[in-house]
Amino acid sequence: SGGAKVAAAPVAAAAAAALHVVRCTRRIWIGATALGALCCVYRATRSVTASSGAWSGQDQGSMVLAGAGGLQAAARGDLTESLWPVPAVDLVEPAADLAPEAAGNDSDGQADLETEEVVIPGPSVAYLILGYEDSTRPVWSSKSDDLYIFVPPSLCPGCPDYANKSLASGPYLNAPEAWWCTQRTYLLALSEFLIQFPDKDYYFLVDANTVVFPRALKTMMSHLDAHILGRHEDLYMGHGFTLDKHPDVGLGKFIMSGGGVLLRGLTLRRLASSGTLSECIEEVYNGTWCWHHCDWILGECLRAINVFPQGHPSMQQHKDFCWEYPEPWRCCHEAAVGCHPVEEGEPMRQMVRMHAGYLEGNPDALADPGWARPCADDAYEWRWRGWSVVSICREWDYESPNFLNWRRGIGKPAAFSD
Repeated sequence: SGGAKVAAAPVAAAAAAALHVVRCTRRIWIGATALGALCCVYRATRSVTASSGAWSGQDQGSMVLAGAGGLQAAARGDLTESLWPVPAVDLVEPAADLAPEAAGNDSDGQADLETEEVVIPGPSVAYLILGYEDSTRPVWSSKSDDLYIFVPPSLCPGCPDYANKSLASGPYLNAPEAWWCTQRTYLLALSEFLIQFPDKDYYFLVDANTVVFPRALKTMMSHLDAHILGRHEDLYMGHGFTLDKHPDVGLGKFIMSGGGVLLRGLTLRRLASSGTLSECIEEVYNGTWCWHHCDWILGECLRAINVFPQGHPSMQQHKDFCWEYPEPWRCCHEAAVGCHPVEEGEPMRQMVRMHAGYLEGNPDALADPGWARPCADDAYEWRWRGWSVVSICREWDYESPNFLNWRRGIGKPAAFSD
């Protein structure tokens, strides 16, 4: 994004927020040194930063593989050790945030069918990927994409006595400690992600087994910027669900992260610069959110700055259960930008090829900006088939040959419960 160099207040605030959390989180260990030490013995992970020079060519992106080392330092409250490896960058405030008179966008590359890279001008984006110790660059990405792969720790501090689990967790009520550590450390990863990539127009949050369709995503972001969103309008969009049957959680509607969460850059920067992200991290470690899922926590945190979820059929969380849609597309239709879960490797590569091949053969399929518009709250099916099994908008301004947006399914799968 264009714009004059200014003091990078949002990024500095994000860094300060992380350090503030370090001080706050120390409280829950000081009273029990031995137990605290045990909680902070994280599994050995690698933390690798691949920045400029890691790949050849002019259009280079950055890939950061962040392990538990930084979180271990945070748990110790060690202010002398950098929480994460942060490269020296020129901090430039995006035009969309502070300089409306400055126009212009960066160009990012994208993956295509084979190896040739196709560059599509438009808004910039960085990807936060919830991954594993052996995670590598996903098959849907190109070398010019900016990726942050977060490897969560398998051990982490426990919850305060007044934090309670909710039946909304369903089968995850008795999930192993490593799963809960993933939930608790997610906002810390989000904070570092913003520090690594402070000036993007959009951020897309996905899982390692989420297939991303870059061509459709780039088109969606271009439509959003040019035709749909106001210059300073927030965005928090994806496959929505509601916990209205579980008032003890206190959340209601949110976006499920597996299908992809699309955040506008100015939204995430405001979350950090306002100090809210720091406060949310403290609420996870020292408050009632300790037993909440990571996508609940993100929704709760954004709600604190009056940003609310907007559903969209282009993000699909439950590919394995949308049985009313035939193979090979299922609900990962040609207008999808994120679909989950998809086996990594060749199955994911084949889906990307099929998707890109369709759009290459039908170049005008996504030309109408209407398909990118977030769904109105009262038109979105927050509980489709009882558990928002498919992301459905009754007023979607798009007709797909592969996805019948109005089709009522065959009932809630047995794998889903209230």
